[in-house]
Amino acid sequence: MIEPALSRIQAALDEGVDVAADRYPYTASCTDLDILFPAWAAAGGREAVLARLRDPAQRLRLRDELMADHDEAYWQTVTIGSTAHPESLRFQGQPLITVAETLGMHPAEAVLHLTERDDLRTAAFFHGMSEANMIRILAQPWVMLGSDASLRAPTGPLSHDWPHPRAYGTFPRFLRMALDGQTVSLPEAIRKMTSLPARTFNLIGRGELQQGAIADVLIIDPHTLRENTTFAHPHALAEGIRHVFVNGVHTLRDGIITGQRGGRFLG
Repeated sequence: MIEPALSRIQAALDEGVDVAADRYPYTASCTDLDILFPAWAAAGGREAVLARLRDPAQRLRLRDELMADHDEAYWQTVTIGSTAHPESLRFQGQPLITVAETLGMHPAEAVLHLTERDDLRTAAFFHGMSEANMIRILAQPWVMLGSDASLRAPTGPLSHDWPHPRAYGTFPRFLRMALDGQTVSLPEAIRKMTSLPARTFNLIGRGELQQGAIADVLIIDPHTLRENTTFAHPHALAEGIRHVFVNGVHTLRDGIITGQRGGRFLG
């Protein structure tokens, strides 16, 4: 189904339309678990939705609709991400099927249980994208690499949630795929994460290794480079990244953080 869309985009490009996109190299999405709710149940804002979950008749209707709309195979494609309630933290990174078994509930009822207890702040990973489409999209010359993630860290306040592996793994994973011949060439993979986004967002002096350019430089070991993050261990750092320079500042030396910070506001 991706080919008609790509054809229309190419037609627009041929007409001079400026088109850009980004993609991460994973086949699972991440959003709030209550995305599963039908429109009537999701209407009216947080308090209205929570009121429905606490009303026995409406809760039963919602459960029955979820059970009718999704079969057993579907529930096996959902993994729980970040949760808010202390009693729900143990379910982070677990398949929904496992959570349901632990709670002694049908997966649909487990969805309602988690979303109500977390005040609609339960995140989930949905393993439903086409890998073939992913590869095809990443191969388009106008598609950049993007993680679709916010700031994360393995320690401190940015470590307190359960992110999608894309937060740590997008760039090393794509480089590894290029090195292993599973996607575009290595030079093209590098372009997609350097000069292409720099030009797309008009970041003058960035994205290219040349005299006078701003020194944002990554040095990798192609033999050991790999992502380590998984849905069960989302804060694991990649291997094989030897040196990082940010605005010319050596922030990672021989795989060790130097404590020197070179970041600048780009706006």
